[in-house]
Parts: sequence; C-alpha cells; structure tokens
Amino acid sequence: MLMGAIAAWVFCEKDQSVVLMTVSAIAAIGCLWTWRACHRYAANLAQRRHDYTGEFYDITVAEADAIPDWIASVNFCFSVLSLTMLIIAIKI
Repeated sequence: MLMGAIAAWVFCEKDQSVVLMTVSAIAAIGCLWTWRACHRYAANLAQRRHDYTGEFYDITVAEADAIPDWIASVNFCFSVLSLTMLIIAIKI
C-alpha cells in the first residue's frame, strides 16, 4: 500500500499525468482494502479458538490459509501494480 501512495505522491510532485497518479492511488487503496479483507477472514476464524487473545497478529498458519484465493490474488495484483507504478514514478 505504501508503494502506491508514494508513487501517487511522486507523480503529483513531478506534475505528471493525472491518470498515472490516479492509477497509483487506486492501487494503494486496493492493497489496503484487500489486506484488510484477508485479515478479517483470518480473524473471524481465529475467534473460534479458545486461546484467541484478540491481538492483531494472533492468527495461525491454518487460519491464514483459510483466506479465499481470489482475495489473495487480487491483493497480489494490486501489490504488483503498486510496485510497477513506483518504478515508473522513479524512472520518469
């Protein structure tokens, strides 16, 4: 998410295309949304455990594996897009 936000900021500072800045911002928001959705799936499953403490990273590997593949794939795509936009922002 941070990569997309930095790329959007760089595009804005360099007065580059609004389209590039918008794509970077959308990629950053998409990363944040899908990351939150992934965490919510795992946390919902973790709450069923008797030793769940409610800590942010109190999730086991099995619970993390319960995240639907489509959300993980969308998260990966947004992350790659954020990285690509950051590389483009640095190169321009």
